Parts: sequence; C-alpha cells; structure tokens
Amino acid sequence: MLTDAFFDQLSVCDNDSEILMKLIKMIDPSTDEGAFMQAVEGQFGGIMGLFGASYSKLVKNNAVGENLAILIKYMQIILIRTIKTKIKNKDLISNITQLHDYLLFKNYASQQEKIIIFLLNSKNFLLKEEIIATGTPNNVMFYPQTVIRHVIENSATSFILVHNHPSGDPSPSNDDVIQTRELQKVCKMLAINFHDHIIVGDMDTYSMRKNAILH
Repeated sequence: MLTDAFFDQLSVCDNDSEILMKLIKMIDPSTDEGAFMQAVEGQFGGIMGLFGASYSKLVKNNAVGENLAILIKYMQIILIRTIKTKIKNKDLISNITQLHDYLLFKNYASQQEKIIIFLLNSKNFLLKEEIIATGTPNNVMFYPQTVIRHVIENSATSFILVHNHPSGDPSPSNDDVIQTRELQKVCKMLAINFHDHIIVGDMDTYSMRKNAILH
C-alpha cells in the first residue's frame, strides 16, 4: 500500500534509475527490469536520452513497447513545460544554463535536423520559440533572409539559433560554421544581436559563442 512516507522517502532518493523503475513497474508490472534498464543505458544513452527519444523510436524498442512509450512521452511533455516556465520572463542570456538544460531535455526528438529560433525582446525575455527549417538526418540549411524575416515579423531585438544533431554528437560541421558566420555578418549590418548558435546532441550541447565561432 502506498503512503505519504513512501513518497517522502522516494523524493530524497539519489538513484534516478530506481525512481524510474518504481514508476514503470507500477504502470506495467510485467516489465523486464534488466532489459529495460539495459535499453535505457545502451540504446538511449541514459534517462535523459530516454526522455529525449522520439515516440517512434521508443515504441519500436522491445524493452519499452507502446504503453511505456506513451507514458514516457506524456511525462516528457509535462516536464518540458515545467522546465520552460523557468526560462520565461527571465533574462535568457543571464540564465543561459537553464536554456541549455531545457534544450537537452527537449532535444527536438527527431530523425531530421531542425533549425529553431528563440526570439528575444530588449530585456532578453523569450518572445517566441519556432522551428524555421527542417533538413535531412545529416544536414539542414538556413538562410539569413529567413532568420531576419522572423526577427522583424515578431518585433524581436535579438535571437538565439538552435539546431539538433540526430547523430548525438553536437560538434558543428563545416557547413554549420560557414552558415553561422554568414548570418552573423548580415546581423551586424542590420544591428540585430545574434547571441548564439547552439547545437544539441544526445547528452551535451555546443555553443558557437563559447567556442569563439561567433564573436
């Protein structure tokens, strides 16, 4: 029988896998714990990767299946919305670590690369998050005029560009670097602040500002 004491004890547990398995077994007692945790670590790269995985990838995994895939995706959506409240109405540049956490958790689960723009106002508060381009599993093209149009149409004063790497490795390609530098040149001419271009992998992010690709 579940009690308040049970949940109090669970809330201070430092083992994320143990907490996850208690929930999973409660939903589906037939779940093979060993196979499930092996899939989490070996095929999804850990709990963060499990929650960042696409529904199609989850449901095709024999250790997960349809019911748990649905549960995991609902949990992901609820947690993403909770995390996003932490970056709303804040100076996003001063709280950039929270943005990176949000991006890692969301991960734009997809087998295709996508370009996402975070449009900011004069206080660096988030105005809008929008997918502006979708490419292939290995590449996505973005054009300065497309980015600038979104900035102007939404009366933004600055922006952060984000895209995902389905391979899991957030290191930029040569095309990523070239396109980013071309966009920065246009932004400087138009006095638009291009804060950063962040690439999201499975377990880490790559900041072009931090790595001096953007100046």
